[in-house]
Amino acid sequence: MNGSPSSAGMGDQMGVKIEPAEAESLSISGSSGILTPINPYTCDKPISPEQEELINRLVSFQCEFEQPSEEDLKRITNQPMEGEDPSDYSFRHITEITILTVQLIVEFSKRLPGFNELLREDQITLLKACSSEVMMLRMARKYDVQTDSIIFANNQSYTRDSYNVAGMGDTIEDLLRFCRQMYAMRVNNAEYALLTAIVIFSGMHEKYNNVLR
Repeated sequence: MNGSPSSAGMGDQMGVKIEPAEAESLSISGSSGILTPINPYTCDKPISPEQEELINRLVSFQCEFEQPSEEDLKRITNQPMEGEDPSDYSFRHITEITILTVQLIVEFSKRLPGFNELLREDQITLLKACSSEVMMLRMARKYDVQTDSIIFANNQSYTRDSYNVAGMGDTIEDLLRFCRQMYAMRVNNAEYALLTAIVIFSGMHEKYNNVLR
């Protein structure tokens, strides 16, 4: 076992002092007991042409349903109504954009292989279960590290202050922290598309777990 006491013990028997960190990168080869370095990339397996095609399709769907249409954006309220409280306007504005984003998530889900073959009840279950997580992934893709804000579908930057004005300050801190972590990991578009598909279908696992309880 890599980095196990037996590896370190074998090194002591051979008169070689092996530090714990070094033992992690060594293994015992065959019956000879020779310690050999472990290649951390030996488990890497190239993707098949079919897998590559699937990833490309997911990325294409992600781009297709990236932004609401111009007509949909025009229906969003961009100015407060007369006498409307700024907090109410900001909340309504964010809510309207969120609704458009949920519609895009639904359309993306419909393009996933196998999704339309599910019963309508199961499709609804998946969409309800995944909406929050998928929304967070979409926001992470739109995170602007320079301003520590999220670029919404209308290309406006929404900062911590924007959420506070809308009375949603209790949610923005966790969301921004998540966005920073995803940015730090340098997640690319293909990885976001795969993560989104996985999150959408993971709702079935939760459903059947509840049935079995």
